[in-house]
Order: sequence, then C-alpha cells, then structure tokens
Amino acid sequence: EGTITKVMRRNGITTTYEKHLDFDDNFFDNIDSEGKAWMFGYLIGDGCVRPNSVSITSIDLEIMEKCKKLVSFTGNHYTVAKHGSHKEAYVLCLCSRHMVKRLTEIGCVQNKTFLTRFPYPNEVPDNLLRHFLRGLLDSDGSWYILNESKSIQMGLSGTRSLMDGCQQYLASQGIISSVYNHGNIAITRIGR
Repeated sequence: EGTITKVMRRNGITTTYEKHLDFDDNFFDNIDSEGKAWMFGYLIGDGCVRPNSVSITSIDLEIMEKCKKLVSFTGNHYTVAKHGSHKEAYVLCLCSRHMVKRLTEIGCVQNKTFLTRFPYPNEVPDNLLRHFLRGLLDSDGSWYILNESKSIQMGLSGTRSLMDGCQQYLASQGIISSVYNHGNIAITRIGR
C-alpha cells in the first residue's frame, strides 16, 4: 500500500480499489462446493498470495476461464505474461484484502512454497477433499509411465506436511501412495 493511499485512508477517503470489485471476494469464506475446493487446491499449488491480492497464472486458458467463472469475475481481460524463454501465461489478479485474509486463515499464505499444509476438516470438509486434490493435481501434478512395468503413475510435489496429508487422505480412500523427500520439497507418488 502506497503512502498516498495511507494518507487518503486516514482522512476518510475511500480508494477506487476498495470501492470496485469485479469478482466474489467472499468466495473462500466457506468452502462448501466442489468448485471452491478445487480452486483452493489449485491456489495451494500455483497461486500467488500478496498483501492485497491473489493471482493465478497458467498457460492453460481453459483453467483461467474455469477460475474466472468460479469467482464470478466480470473483468474483461487477463494479463499475458512472458518470462524469458518460458511460454506466455495468463494471469488473473484478484485484488481483495478480504480474500487474502481468508486464504491466509486456511493455509494459503504469502511465500507459501515451504509453508503449505494439508487443510483441516473445518477448512475443507472430508466430502470435498477429493476436489481439493484435483485442484492440486491440476496445478502441481504430473503423470508418467514407468518404462519397466509400463504402469501409469501420478505425482504431486509440495511441502512434506502437505504431501503427508495427501498420502493419509489417499490411504483413507484405499489408494496406495508413497512420499519421499527431494531437496527442499516432498513428492507423493501415487500408484504401484
């Protein structure tokens, strides 16, 4: 927040930023649907939380359209970013202190790379955890075929706490998985 904005606020002047929202900034107040659980998982994997905004970046326009629809975003464009030799990516920025505060309360924090954890039952109900996991897979998941057995496996990466939670949930669903450390992150391998 800039100095001018602070002075304006102290003098009772509301900034345009605070007056106009082009999306539902209460979206994560209660994670009570498949879409909310999926998007929370996606944000845990590929979201960026800043003091005043949440942004989602993807090279997949379909993912961006899904996020836009879920939060009832009525803005008319995405920012397209390109970093060095990387592909162009779409960026959807949701400016809301309220949304940032709520996401922080439920574990999606600033500088989350080494801080994320599996959600508690009061944050994402048990019946919606599979949708949370789908979002996490859509953002940080991978699929691969093992050469020797030709079997298909999935993988997820994140903090050890997040991956241990994923493994426990998968085990409760009868799905075999293993977690191992890989440098500063942990990997959950799903499949035999």
